[in-house]
Amino acid sequence: MVRFRAPHWLGGAGLPEEDRPWLLGLLVEYPKWERIATVMYEGELLRLPCYTVEKAGKKDFGDGIQRFNK
Repeated sequence: MVRFRAPHWLGGAGLPEEDRPWLLGLLVEYPKWERIATVMYEGELLRLPCYTVEKAGKKDFGDGIQRFNK
């Protein structure tokens, strides 16, 4: 799971890069030499520049994740 800044066609239009909302998706492919990440988001494959994609962590999922190893 990764999080990425919304591109202009997914709600980031007219906003500076740092003000765009974070979206969650599934990383499909990341060839390092291209520096382009392929992310699945709502059934579509998006090709995004690597600087807008980060590994998603616990804070991105909120209270929806339950801890099984207590």
